[in-house]
Amino acid sequence: SLADLKGKRIGVPGHSTVQDFLLRKAMASCSFGKKEIRITVLKPPEMIGALRTSQIDAFVAWEPYPAKVVTMGVGKVLVYSREIWKDHPCCVLVADERFLTLRINDAKKMVRAHVKATDFINAHPDEAMRIGVKYTGMDKKTVKLAMRNVNYTYELSEYGVIEYVKFLSGLKYINVSDPKLFARGFILAEILQKIVGK
Repeated sequence: SLADLKGKRIGVPGHSTVQDFLLRKAMASCSFGKKEIRITVLKPPEMIGALRTSQIDAFVAWEPYPAKVVTMGVGKVLVYSREIWKDHPCCVLVADERFLTLRINDAKKMVRAHVKATDFINAHPDEAMRIGVKYTGMDKKTVKLAMRNVNYTYELSEYGVIEYVKFLSGLKYINVSDPKLFARGFILAEILQKIVGK
């Protein structure tokens, strides 16, 4: 269980990442602090080998790495990210203001492609899984399991961004006095709303 992680070595892909936040949030639910675990920064592809050779006791990473641990018989999933932080933000499209000013039509094309790809994955999961196998080089069983554990959406989570900004501010990684105002300035919903008709 999560409580068994006390005193253990846990891999994360980097400090201040979403995975670091998920680990800290999970630790808080078990009432133990950062000093009661040992965090090791590793790239997700390295985490499986590190777990298999007992260099770490657990890790937090994005799919398909947790699924690969299961299909290889190296470990098991203790908890999914959705159980720690419901509807948390993850992979997003980002552009700077200069790009949005000079190439707004290209930005719209990217968002439209993202929406179409997300809708395709949700409507055709078997075909999406075959594409996943082709481009990840991982086996069908791993990709299928990984895809079951991901919520494919293009809905924006302002609340999730606010919570994450508060977390980063609390660690003094950033200095934001008003996380809500920051999130509203950071999220550009207009392009998406026009494309999906909301």
